[in-house]
Amino acid sequence: MLQTTFVRRPFFLIAVALLLAACGGAAGTPSTIPATSYFRTPPRQALRAIDKIKHVVIVVQENRSFNDLFYGFPGAKTATFGYDSKHEKVALKPLGLASTWDLPHNSQGFLEACDGIGSIPGTHCRMDGFDKERPSGCGASGPRCPIKWPQYSYVPH
Repeated sequence: MLQTTFVRRPFFLIAVALLLAACGGAAGTPSTIPATSYFRTPPRQALRAIDKIKHVVIVVQENRSFNDLFYGFPGAKTATFGYDSKHEKVALKPLGLASTWDLPHNSQGFLEACDGIGSIPGTHCRMDGFDKERPSGCGASGPRCPIKWPQYSYVPH
């Protein structure tokens, strides 16, 4: 009994494989095209330059944002204004990278920028309080800021 089981099993597996192969349909129909052909990459000559890009890495300087560095870049979604603490629009102005000003890096600066409306400070931020922050490097201890609110700026191309 044991011997016939081992002899029959290979024949059974071959029969199942043949049946499954026969279920593919008539030759030339889409069901007989191997699945891998749908996912083949085009020949090298057909690749466009953009198709050769596999990864894009964007390194952004501290205190800069995508909007700040790529303002108006074709195809990029960037803002042209920000809101102040009175919920009024402030148009972004060009300001080069060579600057001496800096925004506060402390909890008070965060709370001012956050302009939160939650019962706990720093929660439910509206992120419209940047006009409340006083940039260092501008004013009494140093040169004047190049524009009224340098925090509402972008780097020109």
